[in-house]
Amino acid sequence: MRKSSHSTVAAAAILTVLSSGFAVVAAVDSNSGRITPAADRTEPAVSNSTSVAPPGGSNASVVEVAISGFAFGPPALEVSAGSTISWTNRDNVAHTVSTSDGVLASPDLDNGDTYSFVVDEPGTIQYYCDIHQYMHGTITVTP
Repeated sequence: MRKSSHSTVAAAAILTVLSSGFAVVAAVDSNSGRITPAADRTEPAVSNSTSVAPPGGSNASVVEVAISGFAFGPPALEVSAGSTISWTNRDNVAHTVSTSDGVLASPDLDNGDTYSFVVDEPGTIQYYCDIHQYMHGTITVTP
């Protein structure tokens, strides 16, 4: 929520990753249902972290993460329990989505391949590419 001098506005972020690997971020005002592109908002778009909550208060959403330029984009997410995270490899080399405890364990993802996972439990998931272990991402799951 963001408080302005005029009113309180509750908003949900929408993240869409285009086939080019670029992300488009917009906000949905939960009171009016109006979608506002990030470029039209008065606050700066978040580049390192994306908080995602679906409109209408439902806990289920789908969040797309691009694997591009040997990085996860966005590298940090905050999502509600029950959300689906979907990673798509946009690089011309294989990558994985892995955790040390095996919670996330994608196969090798070639260019265009997608791996999805439903996050059910609140907490923080630190993940990486098993092939390029300097590639890291974080998912914070809220109730």
